[in-house]
Amino acid sequence: MNRSLTGPALLLGVLSSWGCALEGDFAMGDGLSAALPGTLEQAATTICADGPTTKGIDVSKYQGTIDWDQVKDDGVVFAIIRVSDGTGYYDPQFDRNWAEAQRVGVIRGVYQFWRTDDDPTEQAQLVLDHMGALEPGDLPPTMDIETDDGIADIGVRLDRMRTWMEVMREGTGADPMIYGGRYSWAELTDNTTEFNNHTLWHAQYTSAACPTIATGWDHWNIWQHSSTGRVQGIGGGNSDVDMNRFNGDQSQLDTLRVGPTVCGDGRCTGDEDHDACASDCPICEPLPAAGGVVDEGGLCFEGGGPQQYLRQVDGTGNDDGLIWTHTTSSAAEANFGTWNLRLAEAGHYRVEAYTEADYAQSRQANYVVHHDGIDDDFLIDQTAADGWTPVAADLVFTAGDGQFVHLADNTGEPGTTQLVFDALRLTRLDASEGEGEGEGEGEGEGEGEGEEGEGDDGGEGEGEGEGEGPGIKRVVIQNVHDPAGCATVPMALPATLVVLALGRRRRLWPAAV
Repeated sequence: MNRSLTGPALLLGVLSSWGCALEGDFAMGDGLSAALPGTLEQAATTICADGPTTKGIDVSKYQGTIDWDQVKDDGVVFAIIRVSDGTGYYDPQFDRNWAEAQRVGVIRGVYQFWRTDDDPTEQAQLVLDHMGALEPGDLPPTMDIETDDGIADIGVRLDRMRTWMEVMREGTGADPMIYGGRYSWAELTDNTTEFNNHTLWHAQYTSAACPTIATGWDHWNIWQHSSTGRVQGIGGGNSDVDMNRFNGDQSQLDTLRVGPTVCGDGRCTGDEDHDACASDCPICEPLPAAGGVVDEGGLCFEGGGPQQYLRQVDGTGNDDGLIWTHTTSSAAEANFGTWNLRLAEAGHYRVEAYTEADYAQSRQANYVVHHDGIDDDFLIDQTAADGWTPVAADLVFTAGDGQFVHLADNTGEPGTTQLVFDALRLTRLDASEGEGEGEGEGEGEGEGEGEEGEGDDGGEGEGEGEGEGPGIKRVVIQNVHDPAGCATVPMALPATLVVLALGRRRRLWPAAV
């Protein structure tokens, strides 16, 4: 839990020095931080993470009514939720937290503040009854052991721990996790190594880069490193919450999750990947050679900045939805949208943005297009068209990842002006690879007049303008930049592109982005 703690209380002593059991409404960390410090000095091992770590939290009723959508948007990958303090107190927020974490896609787990003087079978059964059957992707339940509850005999405690874990293992098919601190583990278990096959969740509030774990353990899986963290969606981002790090990336966290791997269950778990199960493991799909639409509701779009200021509107826009935010006159951006682009083929593409007249109000929306290793700015009047608005007439894109379109709220307009993020459309202008290029004459029953020109392979080709078959017509539109970098206006473009279609080439990000 996260009530105010002072100085050495964070050394994680144990309640046994009080000589009596403390009952009530304890959440994680209460038993550790409430104890008298310095009751035991012991050898300890400082263990750093093996590599990247993954962000998580643990919560109880003390975090109030949580907005789980905001928690997810704040980068929280997993959350472990209190179900009870022994059998004597059931957390009134558990049912809601348990359901909401699953709804938004936060990996969820359960912990119980475990009591030595409480019946271990009844405690375990309470968890099983309220948690229900673990679903594929859930974490195993956690025994939160922090107090002696007036039971001085370590042998009795170990025996009751075994009973709780056996009942839990039978009920879930998984070995429970164990939560404890450096000092509490020694005092309560005499540093037994009997449970070292279980996942260790270590508690130590410190600014150090690596935790100091109890004797007998040589690895930690989760580290609760702070009780005073801040997460959007919890008390408006202003309330304390326990912060945790998983020792590994999300794919490694997935190995702790229980249940069989099932394609179609909405969770990318185990050895699932996009190739094996595209529905569970979606990715930002490449645009085909002819181009396509990148929608703000898809995986290729990223909305950044404070999520509460990115307003989602359903039932309108290009694909029945859009996002808008207010503009600012600040030099730095606060909210932004980025359409990440993956292209199957390199080529020349026209770029357009969808602007819904009922919401689009910005007259100087700066679309930064990162393509072919450079950045071009296009200042667009979003009110000029109710629908597809031209952004760039002809830009060269390379194949693969690393290109994007970026739009931010720092347009310089008043804070009451709405800036819209909706669909982006790329349309191929040159012929796709292998599509009827080179020398030769075409004749047939098609309509139109032909022009002489060079084939893409460097040879000259003549066409009568009449040809059969599904050949792709080559359309060339002048780039909005001349070789000197000055903006020019292609004559064939509609007037809406002329409005504020100012291009200036510059590098805002490294070309490798």
